Amino acid sequence: MVSRHKPRRPHISGTEGVRARVRRIARKRTHRNFTQLLSGYDQDGDALGPYSGTRILDYDHERHAANGDETRADFAGSYSKGLEHDGTTGFVVPANYNNFREALIKVVNAARLDPTLPDPASVEAIDEVTRPGTNERPFTNPLSGVGTDIDGTDPLDLAIDCAPSFSSDIAAAEMVELYWMALLRDAWFEKWEIAASPEKALADAAVTELNNLNQNLTKPFALHYARPADWSRDITVKRLFRGSAPGNDVGPYISQFLIWDVPFGTLDFEQKQLLLLSKQDYMINAADWLAVQGGGPHTGFSAMPIRSDLEEIRKDGSGNPLPLPQQKRRHIVTLRDLAHYVHFDALHQAYFNAALILNGIQGAPLSVTNVYERPARQKTQEGFGTFGGPHILVLLTEVATRALKAVWHQKWYVHRRLRPEALGRRVHLAKTDAAYANLVDTAVLNSTALQETYRKTNSYLLPMAFPEGSPMHPSYGAGHATVAGACVTILKAMFDPQYELPHIFEAVDDGSGQQTELVKRANSESLTVGGELNKLAANIAIGRNAAGVHYRSDYTKSLALGEAVAVALLQELTHTFVEAEAGTPVWALPTFDGHWIAINAQGKISRLRDAPPKSTVPRRRASLFTS
Repeated sequence: MVSRHKPRRPHISGTEGVRARVRRIARKRTHRNFTQLLSGYDQDGDALGPYSGTRILDYDHERHAANGDETRADFAGSYSKGLEHDGTTGFVVPANYNNFREALIKVVNAARLDPTLPDPASVEAIDEVTRPGTNERPFTNPLSGVGTDIDGTDPLDLAIDCAPSFSSDIAAAEMVELYWMALLRDAWFEKWEIAASPEKALADAAVTELNNLNQNLTKPFALHYARPADWSRDITVKRLFRGSAPGNDVGPYISQFLIWDVPFGTLDFEQKQLLLLSKQDYMINAADWLAVQGGGPHTGFSAMPIRSDLEEIRKDGSGNPLPLPQQKRRHIVTLRDLAHYVHFDALHQAYFNAALILNGIQGAPLSVTNVYERPARQKTQEGFGTFGGPHILVLLTEVATRALKAVWHQKWYVHRRLRPEALGRRVHLAKTDAAYANLVDTAVLNSTALQETYRKTNSYLLPMAFPEGSPMHPSYGAGHATVAGACVTILKAMFDPQYELPHIFEAVDDGSGQQTELVKRANSESLTVGGELNKLAANIAIGRNAAGVHYRSDYTKSLALGEAVAVALLQELTHTFVEAEAGTPVWALPTFDGHWIAINAQGKISRLRDAPPKSTVPRRRASLFTS
């Protein structure tokens, strides 16, 4: 039988084909028609709020820019983990840092000319960086920061604001927050508000100091959504260590998407973790700090501990682990629990789980712009490979890798911001050696948080939740936060963010003082899908802060970067669906600023004056993954 099929390649690859239209979107993408419409900018295009600063570069007039810390001769404000450090000051050996920086410059200069890096010497330059003899940890994937993708944005095209200088008052305030997070690391969230409890006294002290700092800084270190285009400096217990986006300060600290059981096909599972062996903090003495900075091991641990080094695993008389139901486990109820989650998570797993949870909430509708959600079509067709369950999960995976490339370029080739553990060493030096008294801002040196830390540990070093401290890559931006911004943006485009959850769960003490059980409650605060997704992104990103490996600005600026990566991908996908219709938005979603955007069938982005109407489709009965 002769096939009557005619190849569609001319319509896909031709001069007016799909690929050409997608390339045209990428080529014409500017700050004015792209990043200015996203989080961080008001209706007039002026920078506004904590997420400001992300922009698509105009290479004729703009370049990536860092904060100037790298111009210091001692490189005290720059990332140097894995290199040789002076044992007295904790500063990197300057010649070693110069060798490291020159290798990175060699790589990025070659990549700017050709993203395939044809010169092998440029690829090998990082391999040849001088490392301490005790080093056991490789740098994490610097070459991905100069890779690219054939759709979405090129990682070199997106820029974020300069990181706060390590000696600035904002950096000092961010460190005060991190010292307080370490002090409250083991306090159950629910006890932060229980009258006369030690946990509430500590939380109240943190709120008082952080709020005073935030009110008196020329530029606040933390802002929280109050209403559209209105950001508040006020830090309350409901905003303590929380994110900035709408919904972050509503309801329990932990997002429902980290609490609900996950329906994984027929294999439902509880979101419970094994208890940790101890509440020990790490890197609080100079010897351990120095060993870890050189890429070596902490006392009593390997250079890169694994879960079993940290978790309490109950065993039978023969030494075999007991079945999971017989292990001690609990939900995330403390900052240490949250830090443990983000220590070992597969980077986009929380958002993958959120999609599965939303699928399991049979009343949770898809986006109002989803062509298969129209009441007239519900009984005739449904989405699957496009606009359905498999499509959602694949997009989450795809956008995560693109987000990583974008933020890895910022980390390795632009900012090279020192990790909080290193700034904690600068704080310790300023407090113990008069010659360095002016090394960092007095906001942290005179803080109650620092004095309480010293009283507890006899050290001014930042107590770390991980024995190995931070990962082997610079601090700014944050990988977890950028992936969070990208994946949550996809979920807000796919599901109806305005849908109110039918009920909520809270994890409470089961009576043992260690383990938890879930209590089902009415959704009295009207928690929505969009608000809890925003909270999920903040939980994951700020969970890294709770471990001591990132700062608040790493979270805010990276979340907006991830949003831009996701929106660019959605723009280009509009040309690959037959379902896209002229005159009807393909996607409509709220940004982390709270304003709504729409993307039409030509990939054009526009701001919406008002949120779209809530979904009115009948209750969904079937799984999005059932074909």
